[in-house]
Amino acid sequence: LYGMARAQPQGQNVEEAQRYLEQLRRAHPNHRLVERLQQDIGVQRNSAQVQQARDQARAGQAEQALGSYQAAPTGPLALEYYQTLGGTSGGWDEARRGLEQLARQSPDDAKISLALAQHLTYREPTRREGIAQLARLAGHPEVGKAATDSWRKALAWTGSRAADIPLYQAFLRA
Repeated sequence: LYGMARAQPQGQNVEEAQRYLEQLRRAHPNHRLVERLQQDIGVQRNSAQVQQARDQARAGQAEQALGSYQAAPTGPLALEYYQTLGGTSGGWDEARRGLEQLARQSPDDAKISLALAQHLTYREPTRREGIAQLARLAGHPEVGKAATDSWRKALAWTGSRAADIPLYQAFLRA
């Protein structure tokens, strides 16, 4: 039922997807995919608004993008929301807290772990913590290349302190 609902053309047949959701809910009311499917259908219903927010974020209009997201971040849009929020003036701390919460809720989600690690590298006080997380993620099959690229960039931002030599050596070994 979950697969049938997900197979509906993106945003074109939300009512049919909703019908499959109701069948899934009746058959397995406490299954984790019920909530995930609810969130996915919500995203489909608001796909034009979500696309506008994504376009604004890509255009560097982070403040406007946050307004377009409107509701509090939940489900599959939460990661995008916090990444966009982190790029706004004054949004870094709230984005960090949100990303940390997502990481606690989904400890096995490599994309969330990567986003949090990248976010930490954008500020000097947390940069080395982010670098350590990126180093661990570099070997992950799903996000390894992105983690390695981010690790390299973060090292370039550290400067040339003698205390950071082990960070560079670890990168070269990897």
